[in-house]
Amino acid sequence: MCACNLCARIKRRPIVVLCVVVLTVVAISIIGHWSTVREDFRTGKADIFRDGVSKSDDHDDAKQTSVNNGVPNEGGDYANTNVGNLQDAANERATFVRKASEPVKHSASDTSKFGAKMTSARTPENRSDVKKSTETNTIDFIIQEKDLRRIKKENPEIIENWNLMDMKPISTLKRFKNPCWYERRPLRSDCRIGLFKFIKNVDTATNQKLRCLPYFYVIGQPKCGTTDIYFRLIQHPQIAKPPNKEPFWWNKFRLLYPECFSLDTYLKYFAKAAMKIESHYRWRWTEGQGQEKYHDMVTGEGTSDTMWDNRYWSELPGNENCSSVCVTNADYVHHLTPGAKIIVAVRDPVERLYSDYMYEYLWLHYKPSPEAFHKEVVRMIEEFQQCVTMFSLRRCVYNGTQENSESSVRIRVGMYEVHIKDWLRLFPRDQIHVIRFEDYIHDVGREMTRLFAFLELRPVSTKEMKTVLKLPVTNKRPTGKDGAKIHMKPETCDLLERFYRPFNEKLAQLLNDKKYLWTKSSDSETTITK
Repeated sequence: MCACNLCARIKRRPIVVLCVVVLTVVAISIIGHWSTVREDFRTGKADIFRDGVSKSDDHDDAKQTSVNNGVPNEGGDYANTNVGNLQDAANERATFVRKASEPVKHSASDTSKFGAKMTSARTPENRSDVKKSTETNTIDFIIQEKDLRRIKKENPEIIENWNLMDMKPISTLKRFKNPCWYERRPLRSDCRIGLFKFIKNVDTATNQKLRCLPYFYVIGQPKCGTTDIYFRLIQHPQIAKPPNKEPFWWNKFRLLYPECFSLDTYLKYFAKAAMKIESHYRWRWTEGQGQEKYHDMVTGEGTSDTMWDNRYWSELPGNENCSSVCVTNADYVHHLTPGAKIIVAVRDPVERLYSDYMYEYLWLHYKPSPEAFHKEVVRMIEEFQQCVTMFSLRRCVYNGTQENSESSVRIRVGMYEVHIKDWLRLFPRDQIHVIRFEDYIHDVGREMTRLFAFLELRPVSTKEMKTVLKLPVTNKRPTGKDGAKIHMKPETCDLLERFYRPFNEKLAQLLNDKKYLWTKSSDSETTITK
């Protein structure tokens, strides 16, 4: 009897061992997959939730939104980069690092045309740090740029969607204040990146569906109060809220993710807002038409990277034979919505830069300090000065290799004159509203009243304004353990003031207002005599 039991156990043992092995392999696979997903989320696919807006805050609204959007996913796995592409990226990165780390020659009395005197006081030991820092700031961008070229090669038809300038102008309905129109066709989308993954497909083969583009855009700049302005703005009763502040479609998602490149992906983002716009109307008299329904609600978005982030310009249609940037996000937005209202927030570029540095570490995971900031500022200024000796100013300002959304110090974002000039080239001055951050924090109510008037929205009541003003301030700068703000070094402030001075002078001239000089004397005298 015992011998029989022993034999039975021996026969069952290989089965048990096999089951244990299989379960172990499955567990390891699951853990590895979860680590990859978590890493992807950390390194860039979560940046859509920046500027103080969390995923959980908007999930309830977003998950109810219906869409009618249509592009099949034919792009394959965009996250995979083959060995050849990685090698090309490494070679390109090495070339750039070598050029960027070469010292810039200056005489003792030489002053840069950008205001900052650079005497190259850094020691040879600092050069290794420069190389390491440059690699960190450029590797992600270069791989993304290679990915962009691979996507173009594997999906030639994607270029037709990238080239928004070839699209026929959209005829919108006059009885809507917001740019809207009706479509009768089934629309689908396989875009499931960022906030778009919460939106379901709807078959509209038998029904007309209202489609809407934004009436207004808050296009920049980061750390100039754009998030605070946006969330106060959408409290106005005439504004239909989209799922979130920043879809990042113009500058990122339509380019990097094949399943998101269609305009339908962007339109579905405003599907719920379109439904609200359609349901809200008032009667008005029109000449020859009598009474008609007029839909006076509007919608918009607030991607604060739209104005400055043109990092992929060299790969986009319209820039093929351009030594500098010919087509920017401004051209795309204007082509589709020429009557749009453009909102720009600016701030003393020195303070903006430091505030940005002290905030972005939450996403980029570096340890901020006044000393590290000073070191990075010196490096970025030297790189920029080196760039303008070889290329045009605009090309260097839009250089995404030296500076992009993964950079800890973004000096080019504060060159407001270059960016705003590109939008003024296309939009009339009365369609662009500039808010000075210092004026905004001094009197939020006054600036919001001016903004409502610019958007041609009805005046708000006292009760409605209280709702606008009671919102807490968003995206405050992190403080030290004692609650006090950590200030930059005086020498850093002086260096940046001299660097930005020429750009501020051009901005003040462009906007005909001396307050954009950000000097003490500019507060009392604001108008520039031309």
